[in-house]
Amino acid sequence: MGALKDKKAFILAQQEGNSAASRRIRNTVDILNTGDPRFSVWNESDIRQLMDTVVVLAADKIRVCLRGGMEIEQAIQGGQET
Repeated sequence: MGALKDKKAFILAQQEGNSAASRRIRNTVDILNTGDPRFSVWNESDIRQLMDTVVVLAADKIRVCLRGGMEIEQAIQGGQET
């Protein structure tokens, strides 16, 4: 009986994690749907809504963390991306 309770607790925790991820994805999709789909011009408001953090990994490399959980590592050189 204890094994079933443990399995139920594990499944409930998994469902909660999935729900949180789904909420983050829906929030990101909502932000993208309300804005211009082309990022041809820097829009501070749109960027701030999508971006969570920027982590400096090295003098020439950063990691951009988006609110939906996506992370992008980018090499930079002389103030410009490469």
